Amino acid sequence: ENIKHAVQARQEYQHALHLFNTTESGWTPSVRTSSALTNKGISEVWTMVQKYVELTSANGFFQEQRIQQDIFTLHSSIDEVLRNFVTGKSKDLISSLEAKVKLKQLSPRRASRMVLENVIKLNK
Repeated sequence: ENIKHAVQARQEYQHALHLFNTTESGWTPSVRTSSALTNKGISEVWTMVQKYVELTSANGFFQEQRIQQDIFTLHSSIDEVLRNFVTGKSKDLISSLEAKVKLKQLSPRRASRMVLENVIKLNK
């Protein structure tokens, strides 16, 4: 029963792939069925993964994606460090400003500016 559904799903996904534009990576996706329970199709899926890595490594796409991931991680880390620093320095002020924002007494942008000004003042 599950095999029948898996084959049908594979066919539907394969047909749907024709609706997408070509990929930036140069890879042409394909759809496979596999089962970890029976170990059926696992080696074929792994071979497909290896071919993807080989192709995208050769054309530079893989490395470029890694670079973009690293840059994204850098920005996320900066956001987290700054958020923790600001929150630690202005916890009470932030709570007060949140209440005012909820009541529409203060815009979120103005409130954030006030937090920044407070942090700058505390660090002089």
